[in-house]
Amino acid sequence: MNLPKNKKRMSVIVVGVVLLLALGGWWIINRNRKVETPKAERPQQPVNVIPLEERPYVTLQPLVGRNLLEVTIHTLPKVAESVELVLEYDRNKGVMDAVLYTYLLTSIPYIDEAFLGSKSAGGHTTYHDDVIGGMIVMNFEDSDYALEFPWRYIDSEDSYDQLSTTDGRFQLVLEEPILRSKVIVMESSGLPGEVEGTVLAGPYFVSTVGDLPDTTASIQIRILEDSDSATILGWDGDEWVEYETSVDGKIVTADGPLVSAYVVIS
Repeated sequence: MNLPKNKKRMSVIVVGVVLLLALGGWWIINRNRKVETPKAERPQQPVNVIPLEERPYVTLQPLVGRNLLEVTIHTLPKVAESVELVLEYDRNKGVMDAVLYTYLLTSIPYIDEAFLGSKSAGGHTTYHDDVIGGMIVMNFEDSDYALEFPWRYIDSEDSYDQLSTTDGRFQLVLEEPILRSKVIVMESSGLPGEVEGTVLAGPYFVSTVGDLPDTTASIQIRILEDSDSATILGWDGDEWVEYETSVDGKIVTADGPLVSAYVVIS
């Protein structure tokens, strides 16, 4: 049956109105939904369960190249064949990002690089600026343990004579500044060498591009519990050096050579 032209036109209009209403409803419902991009996942197993002396000594060091870090696993007391490393970081705008690497631990120390950004298959490189640090998560899945520890990335100045962790529990004031634009201050997952005593705080680690300057540092570390016998040790690359330490409640202080790592023991 053939419809008159005006009825055909009316049918087309009605169908168009229905489609517009449907699209409008879909837009209202979905306009506030965010499209989530896949992110590196944290390990499912509990973190930081194994004793400190069984954890690997892990450090980050900024490199000359833009957004490049050197990842070093210096020791591996609890043997593992591989590790999944998630480097989480805040881009100083409330924007959280993460990069994921899987390292085959064929030899120890193990050294590799991490890039703060992304590279597409087509060759496009995105550099993540204004990075201020975050968390390092390491999943040793074949050995059934995982670790998590904070790191801070500083690249806002040309030199630095004061440094601290993000939470302020570890602070340094330097007699001579670090004349480099990039510095990392972090906790490490493990110890660079055995200590005699109980670890009350740390290990804390400091690095910059190249070697640290030969200077003196005033060290302040806040411990969780009062201890009259609290003592600061510094790792000079070969052994722990004991510093003459003052204790005021939970605040422990000392002056001594600037080194890469510090702990408080009792």
